[in-house]
Amino acid sequence: MDEIENYIHINIVLGIILVVLSIFIYIGFFYLYISRIQEYEADKYSVISTKNKEALCSALRKLTDLNDILTGSQKGLFNTHPILNDRIKRIRELEIEGKCNNG
Repeated sequence: MDEIENYIHINIVLGIILVVLSIFIYIGFFYLYISRIQEYEADKYSVISTKNKEALCSALRKLTDLNDILTGSQKGLFNTHPILNDRIKRIRELEIEGKCNNG
């Protein structure tokens, strides 16, 4: 650590701010990741409960239209919800009877 201090002189307050900011950024990305996983699990639960993939896909499409949400491949680190196409793809892959059209 002493060798690093010879090259970089960081004020203690600035150092604390950088550490706290790094922690908040890490927690933020972790929260967003967990949020997307929970959305997939909610979709899975809905399909298992209703045994109707098409109803869930239709509802997701309607919500997407009503809220003017992008449906394409605009993946981002800051999304709290998975993209519609990804959600429908995962719903299709579930081993539950029913069908789901992406249209």
